[in-house]
Amino acid sequence: MESEGTHPWRDAFGGRAGSVLLVVSLAWLLTIGARIVYPAVMPGIQAEFGFGYTVVGALVGAVWGAYALMQFPGGLLADVRSDRFAIVTGLCVTAAGIAVLFTSNVFALFVMGTLVMGAGTGVMGPSRVAVLVNAYPRVQSTAVAISQGAGTLGNAVLPVIAGVLMGWVGWRFGLGMLVPLLMLVAVGAGITVPSRHSEPVEDGLTTIVRDSVRALLARAPLLGTLTMLGVMLVFQILTGFLPTFFTDVAGLSTTHGAMLFGLFFASGLFMQLCSGILADRRGPAETIGFFAALSIPGVVLILAADELVLLGVGVILASAVLGCLPPGLSYLVSVFPVTVQGSGFGIVRTLYIGGGAVGPVAVGAVADWVSLWAAFVGIPIVLTVLVALTKFLPTQSDTQPKSRVGNAQESAQSN
Repeated sequence: MESEGTHPWRDAFGGRAGSVLLVVSLAWLLTIGARIVYPAVMPGIQAEFGFGYTVVGALVGAVWGAYALMQFPGGLLADVRSDRFAIVTGLCVTAAGIAVLFTSNVFALFVMGTLVMGAGTGVMGPSRVAVLVNAYPRVQSTAVAISQGAGTLGNAVLPVIAGVLMGWVGWRFGLGMLVPLLMLVAVGAGITVPSRHSEPVEDGLTTIVRDSVRALLARAPLLGTLTMLGVMLVFQILTGFLPTFFTDVAGLSTTHGAMLFGLFFASGLFMQLCSGILADRRGPAETIGFFAALSIPGVVLILAADELVLLGVGVILASAVLGCLPPGLSYLVSVFPVTVQGSGFGIVRTLYIGGGAVGPVAVGAVADWVSLWAAFVGIPIVLTVLVALTKFLPTQSDTQPKSRVGNAQESAQSN
C-alpha cells in the first residue's frame, strides 16, 4: 500500500481540491502579471507623458510600494472575514485600478490608477499563500511553487502580448486586456476558494494585531523577513529595469530585449517548480541559499556580456532568484499560528516587499546620476549577503506553530 503524501503532484491536484490550486494560480498569474506588464508598456507611457529614469523608477516603486502597504490590511481582512473575501476583493480592486489607467488622460489620474492597481494586488497577497499552505500541508512548497510558476508563465507571455498590443493599438490596451480576465477569475475564486475559518473570528482587532506583532518578534519570522527582503530587492530591480538595461546598456533592439525579458520568466518557471519540490525534501533554507547562489554568476554575466547568446545564458542563471520565492513564502506563512496567519504574514510581506520597492527607486536615481550599469553592480552584492543569511534560518520543524489548521484541506476538497 502506498503511503499517504508520497506523490506531491497527485496530492496537489487530486480531487476537487485541484480547483483551488487552479483558481489561486490564475489569480496570481493576473495580479503579478499586472505588475510586470506595467513596466513592459512603460516605453509607450513615457512617450505619451514624457519623463526620465527617475520617474520610471518612482512609478514602478509606487506599484510595489502600494502592493506592500496593503499586505497587512489584506491579511487582517482575511483574519476578520475570510481568505476568499480577501482574494475576491483584491482581484476586483486590481481591475478597477487598471480601468483608471486605461481612461487616464492626465498624469495625476495615471498615478492614481497606478496606486489603486498596486493596492489591489496587495490585498490578496497573504491569502493566496495561506490558502495553499493550509490546503496542502504535506506539499506546501510544491503547491506554492505551482502557483508561483503559473505567475511566472504569465510573466513570460503577458508582456509579449502587451507589447504587441502596444505597438498595434497603444499601451492602454496592453494593460486593459487584463480587466475582463481579472473579473472572470474573481467569480471563480468566490465559488471555489475555501474560507480559512470554520467559524467567525471573535477576537478584536487589537488582539489580532498584538498577537501578530508578538509572533513576528520570534527569530524565524525576523530572519525569514530579512531573507525575503534580499530576494525582493533583486526581483524588483530585475523586473523593473531588465528591458531598459538590454536596450540602453547592452545595445539590443527592443525585440531582442523583450525576448530576453520573456526568457527570464520562462526559465524562472522551471526554477520555481524545481525549488518547490526540492524545498519539500531538503528544507526551505538550503533551497533558498542554493538558488540565490546560482543567480550570482548570471547577473555578473549580464553585466559583462555584449553578445545575445551570452546574455541569454546570464538571464537563465539570473532567473534562479525566482526559485527563492516558493520556499521563502511557504516558510514564512507556516511560522505563524492560524489565528493570526493573515495578519502576521501580512505584516511580514509589507516589510519585505515595501523594503524591496526601494530597489527600483535607488537604481533609477543611480542610473540618472552615474549609469544603469553601475546601478546593477549592487545586485550580486545583495545576493551574496542573502546566501550568507540563509545559513542562520531555523529549520521549519523547529518553527512550526502548535496551532495549525485542522480542517483546511477537508474544506478545500469539499468546497
